[in-house]
Amino acid sequence: MSIRIAILLILTTTFCIGARAQYAGTSAEKDSLIERLRMELASKEDEIIRKQILLDEREREIFEKELTIDRLNRSISRQSQAITDQVDRLKDQKESVRKMQEQLDSTKRDLDKAAEQLEIRNKEINFVETELTRQKKHLEEQRQLAEQQKSILDTEIADKQRELEQLNTRNELLNNRLLMAWAAIALFLIMLAVIAKFYIDKRRDNQKLAEKNNALTLAHEEISTQKEEIATQNDKIIESILYAQKIQQAVMPTVDYFDQYLPQHFILLKPRDIVSGDFYWGTHIGDKFVYTAADCTGHGVPGAFMSLLGITFLNEIAGRSTSKFVTAAGILTSLRLKIITYLHQTGKEGEQQDGMDIALCVYDKASSKLQYAGAFNPLVIIRDGVLTQYDADEMPIGYYANQSDRFTNHVIDIKEGDMAYLFTDGYADQFGMVDGRKKKYLVKRFKDFLLQIYNLDMKEQEQRLDDNLAQWRGDLKQLDDVLVFGTRF
Repeated sequence: MSIRIAILLILTTTFCIGARAQYAGTSAEKDSLIERLRMELASKEDEIIRKQILLDEREREIFEKELTIDRLNRSISRQSQAITDQVDRLKDQKESVRKMQEQLDSTKRDLDKAAEQLEIRNKEINFVETELTRQKKHLEEQRQLAEQQKSILDTEIADKQRELEQLNTRNELLNNRLLMAWAAIALFLIMLAVIAKFYIDKRRDNQKLAEKNNALTLAHEEISTQKEEIATQNDKIIESILYAQKIQQAVMPTVDYFDQYLPQHFILLKPRDIVSGDFYWGTHIGDKFVYTAADCTGHGVPGAFMSLLGITFLNEIAGRSTSKFVTAAGILTSLRLKIITYLHQTGKEGEQQDGMDIALCVYDKASSKLQYAGAFNPLVIIRDGVLTQYDADEMPIGYYANQSDRFTNHVIDIKEGDMAYLFTDGYADQFGMVDGRKKKYLVKRFKDFLLQIYNLDMKEQEQRLDDNLAQWRGDLKQLDDVLVFGTRF
């Protein structure tokens, strides 16, 4: 359509010029002018054709871009729907965490009350046991004194009996000593009176001793009752902690979930108490998988509280991250900010310095790259029998006076067969008996043991680590929670 309009314009121009030429000159000049006009017309037609070709190409480009925009719009729509679903899941998780927080607060209050009652009961028991020990000692001294007096009296009675026998013999032989015999009898009667008085006193003492024994029996019965009450309270406390353990296990990812992204892995988690301050976590962000091993401040119930906070914040951070821009250091930096904000940490003197040490990795299977960032906890990789350690930043997840703005982000090229380990300090800090002295296991001995077992399959590595720790610890108490996370790529 554009070409026809252009030709019409050219013909109109040509006609006008031709008409003007009738007034301008001769027939030869007219022919020459027409020939030039025809050449110009042909040139313009070629130019118009070229422009039309360019216009068609541009229309095709516009059509292709419209198709691309349509595909992008559909992709954005799918991502928006995924984000909406993820937001809904996060809301459900927040509500679940809120309920768990309420349950844990109630459990903590019950534990505090039970601990106070237990301490009062222990003080009462200690006082009663001390009083019983003192009374038993006093009664034993009285019993020993009574036995000594009885022994003396028995000896004196025996002597007096022998004297009476001698007096009777002499009375039979010597009637003139009758007066002395009567004197001896009088003395004997006096002794009998003394013995009778002693016997009455002894019965009175025995009666008092029986009363004290009854009192001791009642005290023992009361102590037994108190012990039963304490045992019942302990059972309730243990039931509450076992329930808290189920909650903690429920918020950590399952083994089947890890198997989808890390088919060859093991997780050795040994709480010092029933619940743990050490925790593991993992999730996928787009085509990348994020996983971690962390050690919270404290152990037992306080450590478990911190672990729930850490898992909740990590889920929230992952839900707001995109695969393109996610980094291990960025996640740790966001996590530190949330911990400081939530715990109202300002660095004031006497303030609670709660937080966690952590090692976090981001695995990109497509590019065979592993990102790592750490707060005190390192990453160890063993390749072809050579152990390489990637050091963490010397600052925790929490307020730290000399902290830097961001954590260091290590990017590592992974080869097939590489073995990577994340771990907390519980394994290396465990005491054992060596030549009659307590010694720590230490990180160097731990790394040497990893070099011995890294070629084994995952289950056997986990079992060997567990058996080795038990053998080292022996009869000593476990000092801290233990966590070792191994992965073969």
